[in-house]
Amino acid sequence: PIHLIFFNRFDQRLLLDALSRHFTTILEATPLYDFVTQLASFDSPIVTFLDEEIRELKNFPMVCQSLQAVAAFLGFDWNEGVKYREIFRARMFDFWRKLDEPPPGETPWYTSRARFNSQIPLEYAYAAWDQLPIAEQAKRDDFASYRGTTRENLEGFHERRLEALEHVAKDFAGNKYTAKSSFDLPDLSVFEGMAHTLAQAIDEFVTVERHVELADWKSRRLLAPERRVLAGDALIVRYLEEDQDPGAAERNRENACRKDIRDRIVAEWRAEHPDERLKLTKEQNAECKWSQEGMIFRLRLECAGVDCDLDEILRLTTFREGDYLCLFERWTVDSRLPEAERKPFQPTPKQLLYAMRVTLKRVVAERNASGGAVRAFAEVEMGGQRGGTSDRGFTFGTINERPLDPGELYTLDSDPNDWYGFFCAKVTEELCGLEASSPGAHNAVYDRLAGPRSVRVSWPPQAEAAQLRFLDGLDALQRTGVLHPFDDRQRAYIAEYGAEATLLVQGPPGTGKSYTTAYALLARLQGAFSAGLDYRVIVSAKTHAATDVLLKKLVEVRHLLLEMRCKHPEIFSQHFDEHVLSVPLFRAAPKSKLPDGVRALPKKEDRAPGEPLALDAIRVEPHCIVAATPGGVYRMLKDKGGSLFGRELCDCLVLDEASQMNLPEAIMTSLPLKREARLIVVGDHRQMPPIVKHDWSKEPRRTFQEFRSYESLFLALLPLAPPMVKLAESFRLHADMAEFLRAEVYAQDGIPYFSRKREKLLPSEQADPFVASVLAAEHTIVVIVHNEDGSMLRNPFEQRLITPVLEALAGQPYHLDPRHGLGVVVPHRAQRAALQEAVPCLSTLDPTTGTISLSAVDTVERFQGDERDAIMVSATESDRDYLLLSSDFLLDPRRLTVALSRAKHKMILVASRSVFNLFSSDEETFANSQLWKKLLRKWCTVKVWEGERDGKWVEVWGNGQTLKDELSTNAVDVAARERAVEWAEGLLDQR
Repeated sequence: PIHLIFFNRFDQRLLLDALSRHFTTILEATPLYDFVTQLASFDSPIVTFLDEEIRELKNFPMVCQSLQAVAAFLGFDWNEGVKYREIFRARMFDFWRKLDEPPPGETPWYTSRARFNSQIPLEYAYAAWDQLPIAEQAKRDDFASYRGTTRENLEGFHERRLEALEHVAKDFAGNKYTAKSSFDLPDLSVFEGMAHTLAQAIDEFVTVERHVELADWKSRRLLAPERRVLAGDALIVRYLEEDQDPGAAERNRENACRKDIRDRIVAEWRAEHPDERLKLTKEQNAECKWSQEGMIFRLRLECAGVDCDLDEILRLTTFREGDYLCLFERWTVDSRLPEAERKPFQPTPKQLLYAMRVTLKRVVAERNASGGAVRAFAEVEMGGQRGGTSDRGFTFGTINERPLDPGELYTLDSDPNDWYGFFCAKVTEELCGLEASSPGAHNAVYDRLAGPRSVRVSWPPQAEAAQLRFLDGLDALQRTGVLHPFDDRQRAYIAEYGAEATLLVQGPPGTGKSYTTAYALLARLQGAFSAGLDYRVIVSAKTHAATDVLLKKLVEVRHLLLEMRCKHPEIFSQHFDEHVLSVPLFRAAPKSKLPDGVRALPKKEDRAPGEPLALDAIRVEPHCIVAATPGGVYRMLKDKGGSLFGRELCDCLVLDEASQMNLPEAIMTSLPLKREARLIVVGDHRQMPPIVKHDWSKEPRRTFQEFRSYESLFLALLPLAPPMVKLAESFRLHADMAEFLRAEVYAQDGIPYFSRKREKLLPSEQADPFVASVLAAEHTIVVIVHNEDGSMLRNPFEQRLITPVLEALAGQPYHLDPRHGLGVVVPHRAQRAALQEAVPCLSTLDPTTGTISLSAVDTVERFQGDERDAIMVSATESDRDYLLLSSDFLLDPRRLTVALSRAKHKMILVASRSVFNLFSSDEETFANSQLWKKLLRKWCTVKVWEGERDGKWVEVWGNGQTLKDELSTNAVDVAARERAVEWAEGLLDQR
């Protein structure tokens, strides 16, 4: 294997920048650039950065661990041959000084200057090319230390630096239990690593995401299991026979006996037939056949060696019921060695890749009278050896399934298999092959992204008239007082755009995207019935929960129309088509109970005898709506067999929450679409983007500079400027919160975002002035600023500061529960666990297991699409250096937008002053911090309280301007402003 070693990432960046400047002038520059940025296999990364290895694996005594300092510490002689330490002393080797009289037995050298940089100062290059300013007589020469440098000195010093890198790299022994895989080294003169088509770029996106995910999984498995437990990434468990059901323990012992018999038979066979394939007789197979698949074991959680108790382990773990996990011994040995030479060692990440697979059924805790956990068990179901190892590293099959040993310690780790990514890879791989042989006309979504090619949709005048008649019927129902009105934007979405091949719908928080989409779909179905057109619709979102929300809205709207048919038959018969109410509603591979009137389309293996395949059930219905996740669509096609592409069946695809859906997922969902099908993409790019593993903003590869294949479908379609509907009214947020988001976020999109909601938290009397100020009913947005500035992943001060506020919200008169009333948004799991422990009222415990079944505390990603009466946001991070390092995470304006827009009546943000005072020269960090700063300095300008809490200065600021004042000065369009002012002054809320 080949391996590239840089001292730090800056060195790699300089090389890539230099190569990119010469793409057109030096023949080998482009191939070398692509080679340096290529991906190798999971266990054979092509690049190592020594400074990161030093920080993680070494404990050197130097404060400044530059290349020159580390190499010298490890005995590298910089002066061998040429005295480079003297030539390059200035700003390179001048970090040491010598004591005149050192203490006996101690070194005379000490660090006198901070020299963190490992780069050669540019002054040496200027001197070598004779470009330094001429020294003036009788004046101090600031460049005297550099003037003697020659080009030969620079070339020789660079060569010596490479030798120093090699010297430092040899100090790392590596893991003797892991062997690196080899890969083909291409001819650099012809190596081409850039994608030529969008399909290739999307396929590479899938590959890069998987490699980054696996690299992260591997790096976490390098830690001791005890540390992984503290990070919530593992559990240490012990198998004890007395904890098992008698039948399970007995079968496990029998399997162990059968395994020993098989091992003996196999060893004897191979001794006699070393070059032949194993063949067992029927009797031998019957004697030694065994399997653990389907067996359920109770594994006792262990906390010995872990710096926390059982209760904290249960709070920290990220494992949930139904999760797929890896089960492996805590200690293993190299069985290839003679028994006397075997020594226990921690399993390598590569071994864990092929561990036994289990499904977590539940975690059960036994508690004492005070509620503390005294014993806890993880109940797991063994998975056997199902599945295999994919050639692209998305799945890894179990190697060496074995019965459990009584008394043995095991670890439970997250399963590295990514079946969803495997599905995406299969789709992109086949698409690449099709595009290479014959570009275009393979997938409706891809063609519109890659071309874009003009798509003609059949939507005759009678369909357009019937679609408009549907809206007229809604208007007629509204005039009778049984239905609320629809605004102009909703009306356009429902009654127009039927002939558009692609439609974008931007829906800011609480604007009823799914609700309005349900009406829009039924109106289009009515148009299709009238014109005699087939209209099979797929509605989909990234998750099962979001898909079910859209399906539920369709059921609700159809039920409402059914009621209207009974109560207002004249209106119904005049405006609505009876067939719309009987359109079949399907749900592919449902995870939860279905609403009445929805038919399940099970997986192939789950069908009842004689039940058709999902795709066949859809094909026989010319008009239907199918709710399915992207993975559900893939399974329907795989169950049918054959190619994934070319199944032109459906006429319309609605992708909800499309700002969170990446391109491979969108293409996978659109596999059954006809080429001329309608694509309705609903989302909001101002909220959370797709969850990605890689930092794509800093990706250097040319493929992703040319093709932005890592963006969401919504963002990818925006530059193509398809027709777009922008919803504006929120039916969730208080008007003050909506006005803040309008002015600071949605004004960028020209959306006059507003709300008529005026409900606030009830006034209450609080004995604590601080708590009273935070919960003051007149301030719907409150910012708590404190002076603590030393926290990163966990902030004990913020925890203690907000605890009385949270307890007050959970008590009288609010009684806010974790399910609908109160939400606490935190950026890190450590802070979540601390709050769950400190404030028990934030969690609901399972009465059977004693573990947390529902918590009000979670990360912002889990709150997307949800809502609460009150939201508390704990910034947690306060250390300035850490804030600069992680600012792209915490300060991402989309995170604050989502967090703030979950609240219906009250939003409380608590953060250190260091967050609001953060200044960075990085343009993106600077821009991201502005939303936080504006919230405090422009909107929350009324000081409600100040004083000391727990030894730190704290200030409470509330929003100060009324909705009417803000609308009269800042509203985007006059019509929306006038309507909102009227509504704010008391018009009936019709939602």
